[in-house]
Amino acid sequence: LRTRGVEFEAVWQPGPRFTLLGNVSARRTRQTNTPGFRFQATQEYYIPLVAGGLYAGGGANASLLAANNPDTIFPGSPELSAHLLARLELGRGLYASLGPSLRSAFWLNYEHTLRAPSSVVWNGSLGYRRGAFEVLLEATNLLSSDYLLGSDPTFAANTVVTKAPPLQAKLSITRSF
Repeated sequence: LRTRGVEFEAVWQPGPRFTLLGNVSARRTRQTNTPGFRFQATQEYYIPLVAGGLYAGGGANASLLAANNPDTIFPGSPELSAHLLARLELGRGLYASLGPSLRSAFWLNYEHTLRAPSSVVWNGSLGYRRGAFEVLLEATNLLSSDYLLGSDPTFAANTVVTKAPPLQAKLSITRSF
């Protein structure tokens, strides 16, 4: 694999109680050779096993890769992502944060026949800090947006695509020492 990309991060604090944090990353990963673990479906009964993701009309994997993915773009994660987080100090040890995470659409398999759509997911937190103690309530996917998580293509391409969980929360209590 060969990856090229760029990432930009910035923090802006217009006042003592308000901070904006953001990042944008763009990267493209290309395969330097074709995956060697695929097999040729020689019998009709193999076709349902590969769900049409590896072969079209019984054609060989190499020809489908060349037709659908001539630039050999590696699947499994978005090429463009951006995150923004606004943090507000509320006083008396309380603070809150809120912001979106954006992900571009991305391919889920080598042959570029399965594609996850782009997504926007909102996350937030509410915390309290006093001395050595901190209590933090974090929430992910606040709006229970539908989006997909890709599998690692070298492990399970064409077999595992997971729907991301809806709203989730985590409470943590920390004591520094």
